[in-house]
Amino acid sequence: YWQKIIIISFLDFISRSLFWIAYTINDTNKEENKKICHIFQKDMTISVDIFMRYIFSKFILKMKMFKHRIFSIIVMGIGFVILLIDDILLFLDNDFNLGLSLSFTGILTLRGIVFPLEHTLIKQIFSDFYLLPQHIQFLRGLIEMGITIVVTIIVVFSLDIKLDYDFDAVKIIFIILFTFAACAKAFILLRIIYIFSAQSVSFLLISETLGMSLCAIITIIVQYDNNEIVNSLDFAFISLEFIGVF
Repeated sequence: YWQKIIIISFLDFISRSLFWIAYTINDTNKEENKKICHIFQKDMTISVDIFMRYIFSKFILKMKMFKHRIFSIIVMGIGFVILLIDDILLFLDNDFNLGLSLSFTGILTLRGIVFPLEHTLIKQIFSDFYLLPQHIQFLRGLIEMGITIVVTIIVVFSLDIKLDYDFDAVKIIFIILFTFAACAKAFILLRIIYIFSAQSVSFLLISETLGMSLCAIITIIVQYDNNEIVNSLDFAFISLEFIGVF
């Protein structure tokens, strides 16, 4: 029981640290960051995440592969191919740095493996030990707080980082609000895993991308209404992504 709780906490810490790791390894500035195809990275991460949830559920939770689940995997495979084609066309039409984009994608795609594994183990604990979501969140939070303190001390002293705090009232308020929002989001994820399954989290991941596609389409429509120059290829890329995500 405690071994699984500790493993879950480490997996959660690693998955949340991968963005920091990706930026640290690549050491990018603002201009280089603009040349990274973050859409390609997000599509790859989400696609791997969805498929890994089925794989882990099959081998860890011994989930039976009924016809509707096999059909779902096939349909998601088609969606993944559409997104991949869209991302390749996006690469060809824009001045993206291929090396940096692939490096970022490779590191952050690990989130598509680590997060599903964590959620699958959480579902197993729910089934085996009849814990409630708030218990998992509390224990995971305590362990991750200890990990964060130890890692922070090691990183600060080993990299000789000069701490320069610049917190005003607005930043402090946003930090507090973000903390509560992140806490609520984590609890909702645990509730979904508890009531439904680890695969159900995929819907939330997809909805983020779907929302971004909708916002991009609305932006293009507004630009068109304001008689601004609109790139027809951008609309085609976003529409194709929208179809793939859907």
